[in-house]
Amino acid sequence: MKTKSIRVFIHILAFTLATAACGRSSPVKAFEAVFDAMRKRDVAALKKTFSKHELEKLEKAAHNASRSSDEVLAMVLDSYPERLPERLETRNVKIEGERATLEFQAKTGDWKTANFAWEDGEWKFLFEGFRP
Repeated sequence: MKTKSIRVFIHILAFTLATAACGRSSPVKAFEAVFDAMRKRDVAALKKTFSKHELEKLEKAAHNASRSSDEVLAMVLDSYPERLPERLETRNVKIEGERATLEFQAKTGDWKTANFAWEDGEWKFLFEGFRP
């Protein structure tokens, strides 16, 4: 009886840990945060979704334009709201090591790809090739 109770406890614990780990971060949840920040034109929230590499590229572009990274990102966001779909639809999530992709449906109805990198225990957005 004790052995059966221990096995049941171990299964429950394993299930709990697995679901908790999945709930913390996924490419879909990361992209939902990107989409929400873009819709709201929330520069600070969007920057939190970016990988370190993307933030470095943003800082370099801002420096070259003699602007702050927030100003550059705000200009980019100003062009996106009319190009974003009404609601977010995703499919075909693929995780390969520390990289992931998913497809999202653009406003035109076409399926496009978003890229992610695993950093510091969560999925971060890679702006490379992103066109809503």
